[in-house]
Amino acid sequence: MREKFEQLAKDFCALVKLPDAAQVIAGQAFDANGITCSLNYDEVLTGDRCFLFADCGPTSPTTPPALYHELLVRNFSNFTGSGIGFGISPKTGHIFYAEPVLLVSTTADQLLNTCLFAAQQALELHQKFPAPVAKK
Repeated sequence: MREKFEQLAKDFCALVKLPDAAQVIAGQAFDANGITCSLNYDEVLTGDRCFLFADCGPTSPTTPPALYHELLVRNFSNFTGSGIGFGISPKTGHIFYAEPVLLVSTTADQLLNTCLFAAQQALELHQKFPAPVAKK
């Protein structure tokens, strides 16, 4: 399956004109409509799929409860049984949208659509819940 993941990443990079597929294969971030995304693959844990992650922004003690409510509603509304959903990274405190991508059947075009959907989810959250301006 590793070969399928690498080929999908290479095909995706060629499609969207990302210059270095090796970086994407290694899990490094790339930009999708202004949203930081990445592909992550772990042969041991999830050999038949990789995951697309879209960074939806940071949380803090002042994050409005309405944002968390929105995330739960979106998790329920988007649930298809495939594991699509929002979560908060324990390392960064950022909200992430994550979607599994089946390696045996996904094409670069389908991955692009998945990526654009993930970016749109993040952009909608940014518009609905703008990050507070940092005080200087």
